Amino acid sequence: MIITIGVLASAGLNFWIIWYNEMAAGLFAPQDVYIFKIFVNKPYTKLYAVILGAAMALLYLSIAKYRQEGSPVASKWHSLEKSKLFGLVSWVVSLSVLGFVTLYPLPANEYPMRWSRFHNSIFISLSRPAFMLSLTLLMVCMMLNHGRVAKRALGVSALLPLSRLTYSVYLVLPLVSTVLISSMQTSLYLSYTAMFYLLAYNFLACFAVALCVWIFIESPL
Repeated sequence: MIITIGVLASAGLNFWIIWYNEMAAGLFAPQDVYIFKIFVNKPYTKLYAVILGAAMALLYLSIAKYRQEGSPVASKWHSLEKSKLFGLVSWVVSLSVLGFVTLYPLPANEYPMRWSRFHNSIFISLSRPAFMLSLTLLMVCMMLNHGRVAKRALGVSALLPLSRLTYSVYLVLPLVSTVLISSMQTSLYLSYTAMFYLLAYNFLACFAVALCVWIFIESPL
């Protein structure tokens, strides 16, 4: 109940911020000139991510406890693990939501003024929690052995070093992005090509910084 209320409150706050500032879901919209100052760089616009992250941790601990107790038949996790219908429906719903959230705003990207003020506000405020909920459901499915092919693919040893750095990358990304943007001596013409180059640089730089953090701070000495 606390997690549900927290996510809804966070979505409501984001809705009000987008509505009040009349921002758009499409990239490069004229009214989004202050999007970093108003929305992107503000920690309170990402409260849903913290809350859903805590929810995922609780689910993980609950499933781990279920495993340690010898898979009791009475557990709700046992019923979900044995239900092929749950696995099938969860995968279809999760992938459908991920595809919808990714592809639905394409018309707004082509013409940012096409969407109304309410349309922009409701999509931005709900699409991000929906995206994270879909990923959470997929992880729960794989922990319950629904989708073993995907589980084996994501569990290969080659990805293990990257998994150690993922959380640090999440933490340092805003710092790296801010340093990059603020260090530019000339204005940046934002285009799709420029955005992809910026994202590629940011991810590589973030993994390099996260590696340093892991070596000098996190790794056992």
